[in-house]
Amino acid sequence: MLPPLDEGQGPPNQFGPQAVHVNDTDNISAAQVKGLRHILSEFPALWEDRIGRIIEPEDNWLHIPLKDNAVIQSKGPYRISKIDQEVIDEVFDRARKDGKLSVSDGTNPIGWPVFVVWNKGRG
Repeated sequence: MLPPLDEGQGPPNQFGPQAVHVNDTDNISAAQVKGLRHILSEFPALWEDRIGRIIEPEDNWLHIPLKDNAVIQSKGPYRISKIDQEVIDEVFDRARKDGKLSVSDGTNPIGWPVFVVWNKGRG
């Protein structure tokens, strides 16, 4: 269960399956659009997110088994602009607040790149 929407996050109808945009202008029939909408409505919990993350049950997570004695090395953070860093911080702060991300103790041996994609002035 997700916490209630905070003020400023927008009305609830901007989230959930009804908020997912289905591109119906590119070689897709009305029946196919209807089928996609049906699939979206079957799994509403996947679309309850507020800031662009899909909520997936832990049982469905991709697990990557590592070979014995595997050495994993972090390449270090990419250089990013201050405005991109602000967007990343905002998203990560919201994820921590929603309980989807936690601060680790110590250092992690690995990490994944994070990119900010800009659309119409929003990251």
